[in-house]
Amino acid sequence: MGSVPNLLKQRWRSRQLIGDASHSCLVRIRQGVVNHFYDSVQMLDTSPDQDPRLPTIWKGHNAVPWQGHWMVGTFADPGAADWIVLPNIQSASFTRDLTNNGGSVLTVTLDDISFQQATGAAGLYHTIERGWYSPTRGVKVSSRPSLWAENEWGDTFNGGYQIELWEGYGSGADVTPVRSGDHWSAPAASRTWVGWLDQVDLESHPDHVILTCRDGSILLTDQRLIGQNKAPEIKAPVTFASRARTLGETRVGAAGNASDGSIITTDPTLGIVWVSDGYSDPNHTPWIDLKLPAGFYEDFYAAFSYSGETMYASLYAEAGSTMDNGTVRLPTGWVDLGLGSVPDSGIPWILKHANLIGSDQATDAYHPSRRWSLGGHTFQLTDNSVLRLSFGNLVRDPNSGKYQAGTDALYAFRYGTNPANVATSGTTTANHWVLVDDAAQVVRMILLWAGFKEWHVEDFGWTLEKPLQFGMDSFFSDVITEMLAQGNFLFFIDAPTDHDMSLGVPVFVSQTATDLAPPGGMLQVQDKDMVEALTVKWDKSNLPYVMRYRGAEDPNGTFALGDTVRRFWGTYWPPWSGHDYTNLQGRHFKGGYPLERLGGVRRHVTHTNTSLKSVAECLFACLLDAIQYALQAVTATFQIAGLPGVTLNQQISVVDQGTGTNSRLWVASIDSQHTLGPGGAWHMVIGGAMLDTEDMNLIAQDYKYTYQRWVIAKGPA
Repeated sequence: MGSVPNLLKQRWRSRQLIGDASHSCLVRIRQGVVNHFYDSVQMLDTSPDQDPRLPTIWKGHNAVPWQGHWMVGTFADPGAADWIVLPNIQSASFTRDLTNNGGSVLTVTLDDISFQQATGAAGLYHTIERGWYSPTRGVKVSSRPSLWAENEWGDTFNGGYQIELWEGYGSGADVTPVRSGDHWSAPAASRTWVGWLDQVDLESHPDHVILTCRDGSILLTDQRLIGQNKAPEIKAPVTFASRARTLGETRVGAAGNASDGSIITTDPTLGIVWVSDGYSDPNHTPWIDLKLPAGFYEDFYAAFSYSGETMYASLYAEAGSTMDNGTVRLPTGWVDLGLGSVPDSGIPWILKHANLIGSDQATDAYHPSRRWSLGGHTFQLTDNSVLRLSFGNLVRDPNSGKYQAGTDALYAFRYGTNPANVATSGTTTANHWVLVDDAAQVVRMILLWAGFKEWHVEDFGWTLEKPLQFGMDSFFSDVITEMLAQGNFLFFIDAPTDHDMSLGVPVFVSQTATDLAPPGGMLQVQDKDMVEALTVKWDKSNLPYVMRYRGAEDPNGTFALGDTVRRFWGTYWPPWSGHDYTNLQGRHFKGGYPLERLGGVRRHVTHTNTSLKSVAECLFACLLDAIQYALQAVTATFQIAGLPGVTLNQQISVVDQGTGTNSRLWVASIDSQHTLGPGGAWHMVIGGAMLDTEDMNLIAQDYKYTYQRWVIAKGPA
C-alpha cells in the first residue's frame, strides 16, 4: 500500500487525537476507462514486484503481450480528467477481509445540499439548493420537462468515475495531497482506498447521497474470459498448462571436468553429485562442469552441500548458439554479459548468488536447493556447450575440517522446442496455450489482462500438474479461486500505493499464520491503545479428533475404514486430540503433548482428493486443514483509532491484561469507520486468529517439518 507518513504514526501513537491532530478525511473522484491493447509490460515504480514474470503464450504475442490499461479521461478525450474533491462528506467506511474474492466495498455519505451565492435587493446572500448532486438534475427527456437548472454534477455519480479515499490526522496542508511527478503524498495522511463508483442512493429528509464503491476486485469478479478481456489470439477455452510438461522438458547434463580433479558421481535422479578437494583456507574457487546437449535452456536445478558460499554460474556456448529467443548470436566461448569475472579463473559469469542459505527451522538447517535461472536469459545451444558452477567463500566441513564446495544434485532443464521461437515449432497441440513454469504465473497473466500494473504474487515453487481450461462463462476471479486451491495461499486487494495510476495492489501470497514473528518487528498494540476492549473467543465446538485424506488409487496402498479400494492415506491427530499418533517429529515437542480437550467427543473428518499421489501429500493436506481449524478456534477482535498501514495476512502483537492475552494476532479482517462532524470519530475494528496458542504452535511445527521433509527435499515439482 501507500506510505504511512511518520507524522501520522507519531500522532496516532501519542493518543492525543484532538485539535490540530484531529482525524481528517478527503474523498476525490475522476473519470477514467480501462482500455485493452498490445504493449510492452511496464510495472508502476511502486509495485512490490518489479519483474512481472509472465508465462508464455505458445505462438502468441509475448514480447508485447495483451493487457488492460487504466486511462484517465474517456475514450474520446483521454487524459483530460483531474481529481475532483467531493464536498459535504459525512462518513466514509470500508471493510477489507478475505471474503468476497478478497475485495472490499467503500460507502461514502455526503449531504445532497449546496449553498449557492445569489444577489438580490438586500445584496449578496446564499440559497439552499436541495438535490444539487443528483446525476439526473437538469436532464431533459422527451416525455418530461426539466424542473431544475443543470449544473456541473450532472451525469457524475452515475458515470464511469474512479474514487479514492485519503485519511489521516491534522488539517490544512498536513492532510492535503500534493503531486510530485506520478506520486501523491501528504505530511499526515495516507491514501487508504481506491476503486470505482458502483451504485448511488439518493435520500430525502435528510438529503443524502450515498455512494457504494468497489475496489479493483471489480475488474476480476465482473469480467469474464471472453472477447478482448483476454489475449485475442487465444480462442475459447483458455488453457493454462505446464510449459515443461507440454513442451517435453527433460533433465539433462553429463559430468564434465572439475577444477581439482576430484571425484564426480552421476545419479539417474540427482544428476551430478560432487565434492571438491579440501583446502586449508576459504580463499579458493573450485568449479564443476556440466556438459549440455543441443537444445533450448533457461534454468537448472542445484542442491548445494554447504550453506553460506557464493555461487557463480558461467556458460560456454559452442558455435551456432543464440541467446534470448534467437535475437542475439553468440560467439564461440564463454558468454560475457559484462557482469564480472569469477575469481581465480577470470571467466565471465552470467549469474552470481552470494551467501547461499537454506531454510532454517528450529534446530535444523537445510541446504540450499532450488531451480535457478540462467541469469534471466534464454539460450538455444548447440552440442558440447558447458554450464560451469564455481564456488567462493568456501565453508569448512565439520567432518573433514577442510574448506570445500559440493553439489548434492545438479542438472539442467532442456525443452524439446523453443516456446518463443514459433518458426522452429514442431507442435500444434498446444497452439495458443498459456504455458507456465510456476503455477502462480497464471495469476499474473490474469492480473495483467484485467489492467493491473502493481501486484505482489509469490511463486508456489511448482508448476501445474495438468492443463486447466476456462470457458467464456468463467470470470477472472474463478481462475484465481482455482489457483488458491493449489496451495496454502491467500488473495486480496490491498490498499493503493502513492502512484497516481494505482488501482490497489493485488496480493497472492502464502498464509503467514504459521510463520515465526517477522524479523523486522511488528505493530505493538496494548490495551491502552484500544478504543474498545479486546474480546477473545475460544471455540472447540467444531474441532476434529482425527483428520484423514484419501488420495489416488495405489496398488501398494492399504484398505482403511471399510474402503474397498487401495489408496494413499494420510492421517493426522491434531494437538487438541491429546496424542501424537502421527509421530511426525518423534514425539519430541518441548513440554510434551497437551491433554485431550474434546471431552471424549470423537469427530472424524475424512476427505477424498484423487489428485493426491502419495502418503506425504495426503498428510500435508491434513495439516493445511488443521491450520484452518486452529485459526478458527481462537479468535479475537479489538478496536483502535484509525491507522493506515494495517493489512491482511499481517501479524500484530497484542497485549491485554484484562483477558490475560500476550499473543500475535493474524489479521483476517479490517473494518474502518470514519465519521466527520460533531461527535465524529475514526475507528478501526481488527479481527483475526491468535497465533501464540499451544495448538497453533504445535501445528506450525508439524507443518514446517512436513514441508521441509517432503516438499522442499524432493526438489522441483
